[in-house]
Amino acid sequence: GIWHCPDGENGAKWRTYGVSYGMAFHRRPGFSYVLGIPSASVSEPAHFVMVGDSGANPKTDFPDGVLSNDGNGGLLDAPEFFEGYNVFYNLPFDYSTDRERPFRHSGGANYLFNDTHAKYMKAEVLYPHPAPPTKISRSSAPVGLKGQTRCIYGNWFVFEQGERQSYADLALNTYGYSCTLD
Repeated sequence: GIWHCPDGENGAKWRTYGVSYGMAFHRRPGFSYVLGIPSASVSEPAHFVMVGDSGANPKTDFPDGVLSNDGNGGLLDAPEFFEGYNVFYNLPFDYSTDRERPFRHSGGANYLFNDTHAKYMKAEVLYPHPAPPTKISRSSAPVGLKGQTRCIYGNWFVFEQGERQSYADLALNTYGYSCTLD
């Protein structure tokens, strides 16, 4: 497949599209790996982001070093980590620099969904954030924003209905954020 966006940073050596964390891991109720997703398991195919604009990590320990196209380069992490926002505004943060790039194309990014449609979406739709440039992390985010990020993750990055609902419940019960699943 094509894993490099012409507008991506670092030239053509590193991939600049990545897979959704939701394709690789279940995060609720407990963390576990996903080893393949049966099509029938995807409860909302038009709402499950599979691939999108992402970064690449040139500081890798993989065998090809900085020329590697392996590893965590290109994952779309959960919105609650604010990686793409912090990278875009050159703010310090504690997580990986190889994750999502929700601002890459005029304040938005391109995404491929499980039902095979592709769509450009503004950054704040999938990756809400404070007014820039505000240093933010998972722990320092305001309560309402924490709830919003959990709701968005459940709505767009999780494929099983039970896990989607657990994110809506988490948003409401822990952060007071009313979450509607589409």
